Amino acid sequence: MEAVQAPIEALADIAPSLKEAELRVLLELLRRQERTKKAVKASSREIATDCKMGRSNVVLAIDALTTRGLITTRQGSATAPAVYQVNVHRTMKMGGPVTGPPPAKRWSQNETTLDLFQDHSSLQTKATLFLPPVSILPKN
Repeated sequence: MEAVQAPIEALADIAPSLKEAELRVLLELLRRQERTKKAVKASSREIATDCKMGRSNVVLAIDALTTRGLITTRQGSATAPAVYQVNVHRTMKMGGPVTGPPPAKRWSQNETTLDLFQDHSSLQTKATLFLPPVSILPKN
């Protein structure tokens, strides 16, 4: 039960921002993944049947969930179903306000710094300009 608790808590945080179709598909994939402890091999038709939804809505929901990073997909083929990995359980809640970037390392005058304007004469490059042939036709 402890293994299921973390994804359920993460899902509870995410659920209000999901559309109904996305939530149904995510719950179905999560149910299958928790049962097998592996990535889910399923066609969009199978998921649509289990979710009692149309296949086109399932495909749109899977695309939206993939875009949001909640699931990872590997496209199937004519003979092999697609593979889905639910990433909800891989998320972690972080506390505390974010007030800015992490503190930078202290600068020391004794350290060598990169001079961005130094002479790069040893790195000479040759550029060749190629122009297409121009035909000169008399004007009428």
